[in-house]
Amino acid sequence: MRARVRPLNLVRVVSELAGRGVSEDVIRAALAAGGLSEAEIAAVMSLAGVERPGEGVEAVREGVERLRRSLERLAEAIQQGPEGQVK
Repeated sequence: MRARVRPLNLVRVVSELAGRGVSEDVIRAALAAGGLSEAEIAAVMSLAGVERPGEGVEAVREGVERLRRSLERLAEAIQQGPEGQVK
């Protein structure tokens, strides 16, 4: 069985946190602590409707692509299990 990672869940969580008044800096720090790059963070924030002025479309596109690749690697790692064996 193939692991499935849903990036829109991350976007929904970010949107909900922002809607509850969590500061953008705190959300960004949490995403960075989770291993996302600045471009990935920009993409998630943009998709969630929480973005800093001046974050360009190209940065968001780059972030979306990096996020997609990161999620694919995560799905593969989950599928492999802790010892590199397919579950």
